[in-house]
Amino acid sequence: MEDSESRLIAWVRHELVSCGVATETDAGEAIDRCRAVLHQRDETSAATFLVRFEWACADAVTAARATDRCEGGSAWWRSTGASAWRHLINGRFDEAVVAQAESLAGPVDVDVDFNWPDEMIFRVADIPNGCREGDRIILGNGEGGREDATLVVRDGQRGIVPIAGTYRNSTGDLWETAVAEAKSVAGAT
Repeated sequence: MEDSESRLIAWVRHELVSCGVATETDAGEAIDRCRAVLHQRDETSAATFLVRFEWACADAVTAARATDRCEGGSAWWRSTGASAWRHLINGRFDEAVVAQAESLAGPVDVDVDFNWPDEMIFRVADIPNGCREGDRIILGNGEGGREDATLVVRDGQRGIVPIAGTYRNSTGDLWETAVAEAKSVAGAT
């Protein structure tokens, strides 16, 4: 019977190849590099490694499946997505999927951390030049997340207020599915 790690490796290799992202050889080398990177980062137990590897595999599968969303499909990886390709082929699946998601997400007016409370965004976020009260602004997190916001004035202070229910991530749906599948493939469900 195959072990969890072997099943994850086969799953990622299949997804990278079938989505036109990598050849069998490139996929195998990228997975080996990913495993080496994770071992360098964490000198921990096998169980901890497996959890981190599941997440990395979910990132790789998300990137592979998001290829259809990229302009030019699989050719995107060798053109506009060349930096994401370098991350992917070097086993840094997390960096590859973030670069791809950010590319797919579109323009942004203000960079923020979506973990910040709204009041902090109001006080800290840079207001784009020329913005007036009521103007719509697009917030971005550098990881493919976007949220609509508006410029408001409170007690004489100008600030940015996120609009509830407008958060979106260009690959979030694929990532959530891939995380669940990684756990299943590894036998953790």
